[in-house]
Amino acid sequence: MHRRWGRLLALVTVLALGLVVVAVGTLLVLGRTSREGRAPASSSVATPAAASTATTAGPATTAATPRCHTSDLTAQIRALSPGAGQRYAAVDLVNASGHACRVYGYVGLLLLDGGRRPVQTTAVWGAPPPTPPIVLNPGQAAFAQLHWTVVPSAPDEQASGCLPAPAFVEVTPPDETTPLVISWAQGGVCVHGTIDVVALAAGVGPPN
Repeated sequence: MHRRWGRLLALVTVLALGLVVVAVGTLLVLGRTSREGRAPASSSVATPAAASTATTAGPATTAATPRCHTSDLTAQIRALSPGAGQRYAAVDLVNASGHACRVYGYVGLLLLDGGRRPVQTTAVWGAPPPTPPIVLNPGQAAFAQLHWTVVPSAPDEQASGCLPAPAFVEVTPPDETTPLVISWAQGGVCVHGTIDVVALAAGVGPPN
């Protein structure tokens, strides 16, 4: 009798151990499947977002945009904060046409007296032109910063040599031959009418 109960107890123990092993194995498989299933879900969310950012359309190429002609533009000049004996101004070129156009490089300058006759002018182009060209939509502007001195050069120029001050200035857009004539209220220009001219940049320039 005791031997029979012993065999029965052993059989029950073996069956119980088998069930435990099966249960543990099932839990491990389910856990691995759950972990492996979450990774592709994360990847599938991130990939479309990155692709959307990378394929956002950029600005139209400038190759098909015509050059700004003088007739497309208006010009104005604004005084900027002066230094000791130094003067600064910004020339704004505004697209007044009904279509986009592009500018690139430097403006030409010629100072004029009250009768619109030329006075001595030396425009010195400074830093290299911007790259790429600036596309101006209707109403948008590009500016060129100017610098000159009101300190006479010695010994060949006296203070009176910087006067009378010009009354007008011709501003010629890049690659054009017809100028825009605007008023000059910036005073005398010493060193024989020398004005440093920075290449055109987008916008209306620094504040006064």
